Formats: sequence, C-alpha cells, structure tokens
Amino acid sequence: MNKNGASFIGSLKFKVAVAVALVLMLVGVAYFMSGKSRKASTVSSDQADSVGPSIMMGEGGWVQAWGGDPLNAHVGRQITIYRPSLKLSDYRIEFQGQIDTKSLGWVFRAADPNNYYVMKLVIVAPGASRGLALVKSVVRNGRETETGRVSLNVPVRNDAVYSIRTDVRGLKFSTYVQGQPVDVWTDNQLPAGGVGFLNERLERARIKSVSIAYLTGGTK
Repeated sequence: MNKNGASFIGSLKFKVAVAVALVLMLVGVAYFMSGKSRKASTVSSDQADSVGPSIMMGEGGWVQAWGGDPLNAHVGRQITIYRPSLKLSDYRIEFQGQIDTKSLGWVFRAADPNNYYVMKLVIVAPGASRGLALVKSVVRNGRETETGRVSLNVPVRNDAVYSIRTDVRGLKFSTYVQGQPVDVWTDNQLPAGGVGFLNERLERARIKSVSIAYLTGGTK
C-alpha cells in the first residue's frame, strides 16, 4: 500500500454508530388519480425515521483496499469497506469529510469488490469559478458506468467540512449535503451490500466521523 493510501486510513479516526430506525406507515391517505379523488386503505407516505440508542463501535471492522481495482479499469483506486455491513440492505450512512484533492467518494450496497454503487462529491471549475457536483456511478462486474451528475449550490472552500447523508432503502437512494436534499436515485441492480469510502489516484479526502443506522419498513 502506498503512502497516500496509508494516510487515508489514518484519517479514519471515528466512532461508528449503528442503530435501529423505526418507520411509521400512514394509513388511509387520500390521493388523486386521473382527475378523481380516491382513497387508499393502506398508502404509505414519506417515512419518519426514529433512531434508537447508538451502539458505539471501534475501527477494527474497516478493511483497507477492499475493492481496489481488480480489472485495472481505475488505476490507483482504493476502497476502504466496513466489513460488518456487507450483508446489509436498507440503511442510512451519515458522515463528515474534507476534500484534500478533487473529490470525496463513498460506496454503498457493495456486494463484492466488483459490484457496488459509487457517489462522489467532486470539485468542478466551470470558467473562472469553482463549484461542487454529485457524481453517481454503478460498478457491475468490475465495469463502471456513470449514471448522472447533479450541480450543487454549496460553497467550495479549502477548509470546508461537508456533512453528507445517504438513505439506502429498497430501490431508492436519497442523498443530503449540508442538511439539504440534493438527489434521489433509483436503481435495482444491487439489492444488498456494505458501506465504504474510496480514493482515486489523484483524488483524496479525509473522513472525520461516520454513523450507520438500520432502516426498516418503507416502500421497496
């Protein structure tokens, strides 16, 4: 492992909290279809999540260079995965991090080193100004496909600490940056898998704190 990889792992000085989220289902919600008002006996609305007491965990479950670059498609890619999360399906990941160079990246639903979802907070420079974009990709059988990018109205500063949350529930992945909803992504390729962070060869970030919460119920 190179020096940059070691420094990334060294920056993962956090406590991981795992809790159980309870989902409230609303019954008897009225809705409109084809111009007519109808009632559904059991229609769920946006879920209100209640997180129980946290279970504090140490750093021992994090595995360095778990995914790496098995097919040499991304030279220098390094992934750090939280091994106890590999069998999970629906969960919330929240973390804070700083961008050292170009991007801050995380993975979820990581089934194995060749199959996982990727999100990155990327510094872009249109013209003379700098901005942030959320870039989304899926890696299937070692091949990565970008599925979209969203421009964010978030200030870029060298010392900025970004608070990020991604709710992974069924086919829907909802992401928040600095407490604001920025994207909803739907995909059905990977039903379960773990949480991790990634650095590319010329893209580096530091993770300051992480929490993981189980999500139960909800619309699939």
